[in-house]
Amino acid sequence: MKKISYTILSLIFLLSNSYAQIISNNGNNFVPDTLYVNLGDTIYFNITNNHNAVEVSENTWNSNGTTTNNGFNIPFGGGNWIVDSVKTYYYVCQPHAAMGMKGVIISNPTTCNKNVTQALTGFDPQPVYNPWIWAYDTLTLTNTSNCDLRVRPEFEISLDNGLISMTDFDLKWYNPLMGSWPSLPYQINSSGNAVGYWGIGGDTTGQIMTQSSSQQIIIRVRFKTSANYGNYCAIWKTNEVDVSGNIIQNLVTSNPICLGLVDCANFSADSIYSSNISCFNANDGNASIQTIQGGSGSYNYLWNNGDTTNIIDNLNAGNYYCVVKDKNWQQCSDSISFSISEPNPITNIIDSASNISTYGGNDGYIYITTNGGVDPINITWNSNNGFSSNDTSITNITAGIYYLEITDSNNCVYIDTIEISQPSSLSINLDVSTNASCFDSCNGALNIIASGGDSSYTYIWSGPNGFTSTDSNITNLCNGIYIVTVNDGITTLTDTFNIYQPQEMTSNLVIDSILCHNGISQAEINVWGGTQPLSYNWSNGDSNYITNISAGNYSIIVTDQNGCSINQSFSLTNPDSIISTTTSYAVNCFGGNDGSVIINTIGNSGICVFSKDNGVTYQSSNIFNSLSAGNYTFLVSDTNNCLSSTYANVIEPDQITSITSSIDASCYGYCDGNVSVTAIGGSPPYSYVWTNGINNLCAGFYNVTITDN
Repeated sequence: MKKISYTILSLIFLLSNSYAQIISNNGNNFVPDTLYVNLGDTIYFNITNNHNAVEVSENTWNSNGTTTNNGFNIPFGGGNWIVDSVKTYYYVCQPHAAMGMKGVIISNPTTCNKNVTQALTGFDPQPVYNPWIWAYDTLTLTNTSNCDLRVRPEFEISLDNGLISMTDFDLKWYNPLMGSWPSLPYQINSSGNAVGYWGIGGDTTGQIMTQSSSQQIIIRVRFKTSANYGNYCAIWKTNEVDVSGNIIQNLVTSNPICLGLVDCANFSADSIYSSNISCFNANDGNASIQTIQGGSGSYNYLWNNGDTTNIIDNLNAGNYYCVVKDKNWQQCSDSISFSISEPNPITNIIDSASNISTYGGNDGYIYITTNGGVDPINITWNSNNGFSSNDTSITNITAGIYYLEITDSNNCVYIDTIEISQPSSLSINLDVSTNASCFDSCNGALNIIASGGDSSYTYIWSGPNGFTSTDSNITNLCNGIYIVTVNDGITTLTDTFNIYQPQEMTSNLVIDSILCHNGISQAEINVWGGTQPLSYNWSNGDSNYITNISAGNYSIIVTDQNGCSINQSFSLTNPDSIISTTTSYAVNCFGGNDGSVIINTIGNSGICVFSKDNGVTYQSSNIFNSLSAGNYTFLVSDTNNCLSSTYANVIEPDQITSITSSIDASCYGYCDGNVSVTAIGGSPPYSYVWTNGINNLCAGFYNVTITDN
């Protein structure tokens, strides 16, 4: 079967316009007229028969002179000469020196570091799918030496799957000077490979590359119908040669560059490897493309799961396919399909299982059947009670959790957990607990329920004050600790319970006394202990705080939530009233204010204060002085601000008046008159003081002052 092949033949050379180490003439000019050479280089003068080359001195050269030679002498028609000194050589063409036909050769003292690089662009198109299609490539050579070099590019073309014949392809290069495509000469060697070289007109002596110059060779190749399909690969070698074409050394060798002649009908992905799933629902399947026929050796892969490598893994069970496309030969592709299978899941069927019949027994068993997986199957039993076994079914087992692990030959594991139970062990649970309702009462109760173990239970109780009982329920319990021991014939359990009583109810009665006669008061009771909430019932129907109560007898009953109660009673007495009396002292003279009142009290509390202005102001003295005649109301207030009022009348004497009788003088100028005055009012007796007596009075005005008692 012919194979699609891929061949890259790189033949790229750019022709140089000057020839290093060769000097020619173009009319009456040397070409090149300046040449850089190395010591020991051979210079070839390729000149016409009417031109020669004669070395002269620098002065002669500068003056375009024609003196005799001063060194080398190249005859008419050309010749060669070896550079023997490190210097600048000046030479002229003697017949044409005056016309300026001259040149310079400059020799270098250092050894040439010879190096050439070559680059290939690769063929376009690549590959070719039919004969008679041209594919183009370019070879670029660059002289990176410090001297000029004579080089000859050579090639060797091989076919990866057979031998090459002279009739398999046309191989040409582009001559830019001629604008034509001459053939590249080649022959078939003993290995069946095509070997040849590039040279202008088939020249085997190579081409001169000056320092730092580049040359390109554009080549093209097309296959004929006799060519075998396959990969045609070329290796380019650029050799340094002498003027006779003998190889001095290899300067650079390329990697193989290939061009394929492809027949996609021969392309096939014809072998695949796949590995099935090891365990049910695992994803450890894998597959790979093993062989591909008729391809270039470099491929793209596209699996239906999205992977793009030739090997895929972590596969689930299912159907898969892969499209393989040649990376280099894009028109060639093929697909291949396969399936990944998985074993049946490992399952476990519990045929029968039995729990333990009595607490602590060992009459349990488990019988199972396994399915699925890949034989042989291994079974492992383990339990938290220390049991282990590799039997399919297990018997005479105690209570516990049994862990089953089933492993097949692929190390697939199935795990199951089976619990074998037993009746519970003896336990005691408190069903009812009732504390004593009141302090020092014995109405508590305990009710316990025994369960598990053997159903036949015995009870032994002990408690305070010598209490004992064999019942599960005990009543009429006082405050204290009760211990019970329960036995079922297998296990004995002891537990302790408390019966609590409320705190003793105590109270504090706060009573305010009645301060004033016929006054009111208030009372409050504070209670501690008992069980909240508390209710209060006063004899007058009030709650725990009563106000506006007058003198009398009172009682209260305080009851807690449990009906426990406490009683209190008290009496309120009515204090005596304040009795006040007054003693009045009259005003001495009519219109005077020297009256006074003295207030006397009994029945008061503490020191009293007194007011005559209806309580606006008070004084501590019980005597009021400087009083005018009139009626007075007095207020008396004691330490408790209790009040009493009393009255007093301050009197005054009548105003003093007089009755006057007079006897005038009998005659003018006589002094025989007299006056008599009688006082009325005031407080007799009276005293009289006259300004001039009362007898033998002359005519005139007389004053008398009457003063009473």
